[in-house]
Amino acid sequence: MRIEALRQGTLPRPRLDDPAPRSAAGRILAVEEDAVHGAALRDVLQGAGHELWICQDPRRFAGELGRVRPDLVLMSALASGTSGYALLRWLRRQERYATLPALVLATRGELAARIETARAGGDDHLVKPVPSELLLSAVEGRLERSRYLKDLLNQDALTGLLHGPALIERAHEHVERQRLAPGHRAVWAIIDLDHFKAVNDRHGHAAGDSVLVALAALLRRHVRQGDSLGRCGGEEFAILIDGASEEAAAGVVERLRREFAGIAHAAAAGSVFQSTFSAGLAALRRGMTLLAWREAADRALYAAKDGGRNRVAVGPAALGRAPLAPPAPPARPARYRAAVSSPRAGGPR
Repeated sequence: MRIEALRQGTLPRPRLDDPAPRSAAGRILAVEEDAVHGAALRDVLQGAGHELWICQDPRRFAGELGRVRPDLVLMSALASGTSGYALLRWLRRQERYATLPALVLATRGELAARIETARAGGDDHLVKPVPSELLLSAVEGRLERSRYLKDLLNQDALTGLLHGPALIERAHEHVERQRLAPGHRAVWAIIDLDHFKAVNDRHGHAAGDSVLVALAALLRRHVRQGDSLGRCGGEEFAILIDGASEEAAAGVVERLRREFAGIAHAAAAGSVFQSTFSAGLAALRRGMTLLAWREAADRALYAAKDGGRNRVAVGPAALGRAPLAPPAPPARPARYRAAVSSPRAGGPR
């Protein structure tokens, strides 16, 4: 597992003298009945670039959780008779939110109040009025730690990329963002190694693993930090490209395809071989569901496979767009002979 690899030193550890990076913007849900305190939270948190939703009616808290999908919850003292601690205990009983960071904004700071926060499952106890710097530091520290732990749990052990369920979660966030802001753009790119079974059969699984790691490293080097990279199982990878058109995203993936096709992979007895991938891309269109978006990218991938592999296809097949064909390969020495296999079950790969 990823955590075990970290213990064994096979993954890079941060240097102790590295400066702490500024936390990325987070989605924050605050349960706060007081309009004055709510305005203060907006000034501090939105002023630092975070997204903030304020739930003034605690009876709507469960619904707001599902709608906002927050990275962190601020639970204020409530005057309506509903206990903020009761809401927090309910939150911790929900499996989905068991590890969601939750900070209590209390009116009391004595030991008994802090003990109640700890027993309810709060991650920190801050007393109103909270100084701006303290509030921001507490929020961003919890966001950073939560993201780090999620990364450890959500990463594929071999490649270090997101695993399939975590990538689907990121894709769902794009769908929700477009629903709220119709101008939001994103492209789903599915990348599938060509004839990968033959690579394993001919060169061994260790060599196959090295091909997977090499592709993951290439993607990580050339894809922007704001985009999402994942391994969806076996030889299939995906990129969620934020804010891009299909054409721009296709240009990026085409450059990746060309570079990957030129990598020499080591095999047994000192020989080397090359591998290629096919890719299908689909833009998130207005009104698209998560499933429809994924299926559009998958249809494009099959168009690339049907077109001869080692190429990039854009958009659903219904659009009638031709795949981006690779140039004719140069003559290669015998040691570079491409692996050939029969199509795997379920269609050409």
